Amino acid sequence: MKKIAMITHILFVLIFVGCSSHLTKIQKLTLKGDTNFELNNANLTNAGRIQLDNLIDFLDISIISNITIIGHTDSQGTDEYNQKLSEKRAESVKIYMLLKGIPNNLLSTIGMGENDPIADNSTLLGRALNRRVSIEITTFEKKTFY
Repeated sequence: MKKIAMITHILFVLIFVGCSSHLTKIQKLTLKGDTNFELNNANLTNAGRIQLDNLIDFLDISIISNITIIGHTDSQGTDEYNQKLSEKRAESVKIYMLLKGIPNNLLSTIGMGENDPIADNSTLLGRALNRRVSIEITTFEKKTFY
């Protein structure tokens, strides 16, 4: 049941890139800022920790090459404030994942501030969609073609 709830709250985007000996799979998951972080803060809410726990339970560390955590904000506030908040939120997710046993060498963070909106910042809904943390998971799976 937890996995079904996770799927309804996290956006999955799968991209496949093939080559002769490996299949690279990138999964992009998005945590909504309003429900997963305290207001104007990098502290994870209980709902955010539950979503991350569901994700971590789902991961197969043995095939992961990299996990990139990318923080985003809306355009409210100064550029400097938004940049720092996006960095802090990405770092907060990284620390939580470290505490849950994900190896540090797999984790990297990026703060985008307000520079990569997915919706119109002039509307309440658009700003809510832009406040997010994306987690991109790159895996390598050996595949033989003979």
